[in-house]
Amino acid sequence: MFYKTKTLHIVAVLILSSTMISICESANILFLLPIASKSHINIFHSLVVGLAERDHNITVVAPLKLKEPLPNVREISPIPFEILNPAFYSGNPFERRKEGKAGLFLSFNSTFMEVGSDMMYRNEEIKHLMETGTFDLIIVNAFMNHFVLGIVHKLQVPHMYVITVPAMNVQVEKFGLYLPPSFVPCSFAAFSDRMNFKERVLNFIAEYFMLINTKVRWVPYLSKMYQDHLGSDVPDVHEIDKNVTLLLMNSHFSLTYPRPLMPDVVEVGGLHTRPSKPLPNDLENFLSEGKDGFILFSLGSIVQPKDMPVATSKMFLNVFSKLKQKVIWKWDGDLPGEVPANVKVAKWLPQQDILGHPNIKIFITHGGLLSTQEAVFHGVPLIGFPFFADQDLNIIKAEKAGFALSLEINDFTEEMLENAINKILTDDSYNKRVKQLSAVFRDRPMSPLETAIYWVEYVIKYEGAPHLRSAGRDLSFAVYHSIDVVLFLAVCFVIVLYAFMKLLQLLVWCIRKLCVGGSKNEGKKLKTN
Repeated sequence: MFYKTKTLHIVAVLILSSTMISICESANILFLLPIASKSHINIFHSLVVGLAERDHNITVVAPLKLKEPLPNVREISPIPFEILNPAFYSGNPFERRKEGKAGLFLSFNSTFMEVGSDMMYRNEEIKHLMETGTFDLIIVNAFMNHFVLGIVHKLQVPHMYVITVPAMNVQVEKFGLYLPPSFVPCSFAAFSDRMNFKERVLNFIAEYFMLINTKVRWVPYLSKMYQDHLGSDVPDVHEIDKNVTLLLMNSHFSLTYPRPLMPDVVEVGGLHTRPSKPLPNDLENFLSEGKDGFILFSLGSIVQPKDMPVATSKMFLNVFSKLKQKVIWKWDGDLPGEVPANVKVAKWLPQQDILGHPNIKIFITHGGLLSTQEAVFHGVPLIGFPFFADQDLNIIKAEKAGFALSLEINDFTEEMLENAINKILTDDSYNKRVKQLSAVFRDRPMSPLETAIYWVEYVIKYEGAPHLRSAGRDLSFAVYHSIDVVLFLAVCFVIVLYAFMKLLQLLVWCIRKLCVGGSKNEGKKLKTN
């Protein structure tokens, strides 16, 4: 039975592969993500490499280049990553967290976008690309990169978006889609899909505040960035985006709650996930020699060593020193005191390869979506210390799903951390649940990367695939939500109710008239008698 199932699976893969091979000839594709964090770049690089391996010619505009250059990939970096550092790593995240769960997100300063946009449009390679470039499709980073739409307009090529987090209404309304705030939580709110009334009110306000703020403030602001270089006659962001073809969204219903989607909004959650590869010998030896397994500890790329309070790092070291398990800690700074023998500190770690190691027991994480997806893909339970943005939502979802525990980075004790670690180590339900979820997350007709490649090639093959577009794109907010119909029916109801009341008043008046008239006639008859 096993071999029969495996054979059927291989046949299915071959059929899918042959379908993908024939869908699109070699094409020229331009990636525009001049502003992107390291983790976001990982998502795009996975897609770049996947398309390059299918013999497409790729041009990438990004702040960081591929680790291994490919012959059919041209890379341009008009905005050095050093310029972006202050934006992605502004302020101390531990202090920002004290300001509230959205502290670091709300401290966002957009000045770097103006500087970056100016640098990009003054770059000679970009100027030459706009004058001579011939492309079949442009793929744009949907987060903080709309100032590149001037290039899209100049090249007159179909464009699509890739977003590295679950999209909100501000990203999907251009596709004729509004996500119901009654059960789809805002990506930056720590709500589940089953909100109480107060949460629904806050979620509604958050979603539509961002939608209105984007139309009123950000569209003119971003449009001006490229109009200053290309001319005021270039259409604004809203006008150019009317022709957007597709959105690839780094989400999957198993992790980020089910939601209604249009045909041109496609989930490819876990685009960057992959099976683990062999580890370097020194790392493999350290992680394999302990019979009790090991714990991976990484707070992502935003939390810098200099930002962590000494007392906090001491608490981690004290707890780790008491464990039977080995601990591998991604950290590129100094630690207070002596590092315990069971703890290994490294500036960089192959996270996915470590998560796929058979001896791993727990992943202590900041709760970023990419890290959460990798943990689920490899079936590893979590202890989360969220800092900002969507991290609270990711950890709350993981906790509700039964494969994580959450702690507050500025308000935890050694005892709390030790109890959380011991609970996951001794309660097998966490491990079972994440293994079940991993099976659901992996169980798809095609892998996320194959799905993304399929839709990129589909859009190229059908020249923007206009048949995917919903008529909802062309409707106003009032018409889309039938507000005009509701108002019309409300007015009709009021008119009918008013007419009914008037008719009722007339009927009452007539009855009274008849009664009074009858009484007078009776009185006259009595007097006559």
